[in-house]
Formats: sequence, C-alpha cells, structure tokens
Amino acid sequence: MPTEEELREEIETQKAIFYLQQKDAEEEAGGGQMPKRIIFQFEDDLDYQMQAIHSTVELFRGLSRHVDGIYRPSRTRKFGEGDPVRNNDIVVGSRLLENLRKVQLANGLFADNVLAEGNNFTVEMETGTGKTYVYLRTILELYQNTDFVNL
Repeated sequence: MPTEEELREEIETQKAIFYLQQKDAEEEAGGGQMPKRIIFQFEDDLDYQMQAIHSTVELFRGLSRHVDGIYRPSRTRKFGEGDPVRNNDIVVGSRLLENLRKVQLANGLFADNVLAEGNNFTVEMETGTGKTYVYLRTILELYQNTDFVNL
C-alpha cells in the first residue's frame, strides 16, 4: 500500500512528465510544423475532476465499519500466515443509501431508492478528461478522509 507521501509524489511526477512532453513538442514544432509528439495538457484542478473526487468521498462519509473474520487486528495468526490488508467492512444501512442519494441528486442524476446488490459504484468520465488523475487523487482523498487503506 503506497503511503500518502508516495501518492503525492506520483501525482507530481505525472504532472512533471506531461509538462516536459509539452515543452519538448513545442520545441520540435519550431517553425510552425506539426510536432512529432502528442501534446498532453494537464490541469489538476478542473471543476469536473474535483466534483468526481468530492462525490466519491461523500459517498463514504460517516459510514460506520466493523472488523470481523481474518481481518480483525486481535486475531491470532497461524505460523507462516501473511498479514492481510483489507478495509474494514462497511456496515450497510440507511446511511450508505442516504449518501448515495445525496451524491446522485447533487450531480443531477436520478436518485436510487435501494442499493444495488454488492454495493459496487462507478465514476464515469469521457475519454481525455483525466480519469487516471481522478483515480489517484480519489485514493489519496479517501485515505485522508476515511480509514480506507486498500482501494
């Protein structure tokens, strides 16, 4: 599991790579010719990206969790057994549905009346909108705002 610092470094590295690629392509273009490389424009604070991150964090805000099974910290481990890393199970109840409905309505979507089986959620974005950045930043935000350690 990467640390918060490692996630921040990865985001900064990606920003630097995009910046350098853009500068190289501009230099190659020189006298109005087409660049030999694709130019990536990267902005880390676009409204729709921040809204996707915020919506995901809000979905899990205030949910209680419980530890059970092989993942409880006080369990005696067998010899040679590894250390499983897993988030505590979310206690499914009305709070998760309430959070889901709030997020859906805030984003102009129809609000569900029941949770789908399996509690799987998706964030959908168009091609070229920064999904990889949003994914990495969401992991960082969930780590900072919840006790999630494995996403």
